[in-house]
Amino acid sequence: GACTLQPLTPAERARGFDQRAFWVRLHLANPGPEPVERWIEVGHPRLGEVSLFVATPAGWERRDLGLAIPLVARGAVEREAGVLPVSLAARSERMVWLRVASDTPIDLTPRVWDPAVYRQSRSTLDFWSAMGLGGLTVALLFALLMLALTREATYGFFALAMLGSLITVGIITGLLQRHAWPSTWPLPSAMIALGALLSLLGYYGMLRAFIPQLARYRRTLGLLKGLVGLTAGLLLFAVGIDFAAVAWLWSQVIILTGMAMLGVIWLAWRGGDRAAGILLVAFAMPMVLLGVRLLFSLGLIAWAPELVLLGPWGMVLSTPVVLLGLVDRTRQLQGELLRVQAESAAQLAFLARMSHELRSPLDTILGYAQLLARTHPALATSQGVLTIRDSGRHLLRMIDHLLDYARGAAGMLELQPEPVRLATFLRGIERMARLLAAHQDNRFELITAEGTAGLAAGAVRLDADRLRQVLGNLLANAARHTQHGAIRLEVQAQPLGAGRLRLEFAVSDTGEGIAPEDQARVFQPFERAQRGVAKRRQGAGLGLAIARQIVERMGGDLTLESVLGAGACFRFWLPVQVLPAEAVTRGDQVEGFTAAGYAGPRRCVLLVDDEGGSRGILAGLLQELGFAVLEAESGNAVAARLPGLPALDLVLTDQFMPDGDGWQVLETLTAARPEVPVVLLSAAPPSPPADWPGDCRFAARFLKPIDHALLLRRIGDLLDLQWLDDPLPLAGPSARSG
Repeated sequence: GACTLQPLTPAERARGFDQRAFWVRLHLANPGPEPVERWIEVGHPRLGEVSLFVATPAGWERRDLGLAIPLVARGAVEREAGVLPVSLAARSERMVWLRVASDTPIDLTPRVWDPAVYRQSRSTLDFWSAMGLGGLTVALLFALLMLALTREATYGFFALAMLGSLITVGIITGLLQRHAWPSTWPLPSAMIALGALLSLLGYYGMLRAFIPQLARYRRTLGLLKGLVGLTAGLLLFAVGIDFAAVAWLWSQVIILTGMAMLGVIWLAWRGGDRAAGILLVAFAMPMVLLGVRLLFSLGLIAWAPELVLLGPWGMVLSTPVVLLGLVDRTRQLQGELLRVQAESAAQLAFLARMSHELRSPLDTILGYAQLLARTHPALATSQGVLTIRDSGRHLLRMIDHLLDYARGAAGMLELQPEPVRLATFLRGIERMARLLAAHQDNRFELITAEGTAGLAAGAVRLDADRLRQVLGNLLANAARHTQHGAIRLEVQAQPLGAGRLRLEFAVSDTGEGIAPEDQARVFQPFERAQRGVAKRRQGAGLGLAIARQIVERMGGDLTLESVLGAGACFRFWLPVQVLPAEAVTRGDQVEGFTAAGYAGPRRCVLLVDDEGGSRGILAGLLQELGFAVLEAESGNAVAARLPGLPALDLVLTDQFMPDGDGWQVLETLTAARPEVPVVLLSAAPPSPPADWPGDCRFAARFLKPIDHALLLRRIGDLLDLQWLDDPLPLAGPSARSG
C-alpha cells in the first residue's frame, strides 16, 4: 500500500514490540572473479518469521526462517545453521529483500557472513550456549534429587524455576527448535510466555518457602502478591489466548515483579536472615537479565550475538549461589528441627515424670476406695466413697489426656495391636455407652450394618485399648452435649481383600450440634465449642484432638458432620487384619468380674514396689482372695532374696525404683526362674533400657492406678485359675477409655 523505504540507521534497527511487517532491501555485490555464497543472519533467533526474496529469471525465490516455520519447511542451510543463503556470480550485483514479522521484539540488524567464518563463530557460540543449558539441566536434576531426599518444597519450586529458564533460554539461543522440538511443528511464541510463567511461579514459591518470615512485611508482601497475580494472569492470557496482545505489557510488569521480590528479600536480610542475604546476591543476576531484556523489548538496544550467552550463563553463575542459600537454609531448618525435637522429648519426659508422680498417690487413693467398696459393701454406695472414686478417675483421665496428646504431638504415640474378638469388644463398648448415655437421660443404640455381623464374629488384629479410647471419647462427647435424646453407634465392616477389613464407625447424637465456625476448632487442643453445655463442662478439651491423633496413627481418618441444633456425627474408619477366631487366647478386658477366691492349691505372688502404700493395697487384695504374698522394695532386694524364696507363681513389679528397677526384676526372673510370669504395674509407660533385648518382655503391663477387676482377670489368665464366682459386668468403663 503506502509503504515506503527509509534509510535504516543503527539506532533504528531495534524496533521492540511492533505488529507491523518490515521489509529490508539489501544491495549485494561480488567484485571477485569467482562466484560466492553468503549467509544472511537477521536479528535474533526468536523472531517469528524472516523471509528472503531473491529475483531469478524464473521468478521470485523464497526462503524462510523463524519460530513459525517448522524445520521440515526450510532448506538444508536454514535448518542446520539458522541463516538464509544467497549466491552471487563473479563480478555481479543483486538486490534481495527480507521480510520480518514477529510477536516478539523485532530487531532488523542484518549480517552477511562468509559460511566458513559463520560456522566457526556459530560453533563457538553454540558450544557455550549448550554448556549453559547443560548447567541449568544439572541444577534442575540436583533440585529434583534434593526434593526427593528432603521433601522440602523449596527445592521443588527451584526445580520449577529452572525448568522455565531452560525453556526460555532454549528459545533465545535457538537450540530448542533446532535440536529438541518436533521438526514438523512450528514453535509458538506462547512458549516464551510459558517459560516465563514457570520461572515466575517457581521463584515466587521458592521465595515464600525459603523465607517464611516474609509474612511480617505485610505491605511489601501484599504488593508482591498483587504483581505476581497480575503477571501470572497476563502470562496465562498470552499462553492460552493471544500472545501478541499482552506481550509488551507482561514484559514490563515482570520487571516490577522482580524488583518487588528483591525488595522483600532485602527486608528479610535487614531483619537478620543470613540466608536471605545469599538469595539477594543470587537474585541480582536474573534481575540484570530482565533489565537487558526490557531495554531490548523497548527498542533501546540492538541485538548482538553475544547476548545469547547472557541468559544461560547468567543463570548458571547465579544457580550455585541459590543452591548455597538453599543448603544453608536446610542446615538451619535441620538445626531448628533437632532443637524442637529435643525440646519435645524433654517436655514428654517431664510429662511422663509428672504422670508417674501423680499416678502414684492416685493409685493409693483409688486402691483404698476399691478395697473399701469390696470389704464394706455398705460403704460402696456412700457419697464419700463415690466422690473419692469419681474425682480420682476424673483426675486420672486428665493425666492420661495430657500425656497421650503430648505423645501424639511428638510422634511417639505407640500402638499395641493384638488379636481381639470384635463382637465381644462391641458388647463391652455397648455396655460403656449405655452407662454414659444414662447420665442425662439419653438412650443408646448400637447398629451393626447388614452383613457386618458375620465378619465381626471372627477376630481382628488391632489396638483394642486405643480404639476403646477413641470410641469412649466420642461417646462421652455425645453424652455431654445431648439431653433426653438419643446416641447411636453404627458399625460397618467391609472386606478390603488380602485378609483385611475396613471398619467404619459413626457416633451420632440428637444434641445441640456444633456451629460451622466451631467444627474445625473442636479438633484443636484445649478448644471447645462456644455454645450450650460446653461452656459449663469441665475438662481440658483434649478428647477430640487425641481421638483424631489415634485414628490417624492407626491409618484411618476422623471427620465431623453437624448442623447446629440438630446433633452431630463423628465418622472414622480403620484398616484391620482378619484373624481366625482361635487367635484370641484371653478374655476381653472390658469384661470384669468379682470373686471370693479361686479353686486349687494356694498360689504365691511376689510384690515389688518401693512404695509401701501401693504394696499394702495389692497385698490386702490378693491375701483376701487366698494368695500367699511376699514383698520386696527393689530389684536388688529381689536378686538378693530370690535364691531363698519358695516356689513363685507370679511377680508384680513397679517400673521405677531407686535400688534396681522393674527391668532388673524381669532380667533376674528370666535368668533364674523363666517359668514365672512377671507383670509390670507402673505409673508411667514402659521405658526399657537402650540395649534391652526385644525377646525379653513382661507377661502383661498395667498403668497405675490399677483397676483391680482387670488385674485379677489377667492374673487368672496367666495362672489358669478357676475363680469361685462367675464374672459380672464392671460398674463402669475403664479409666483409660474416659
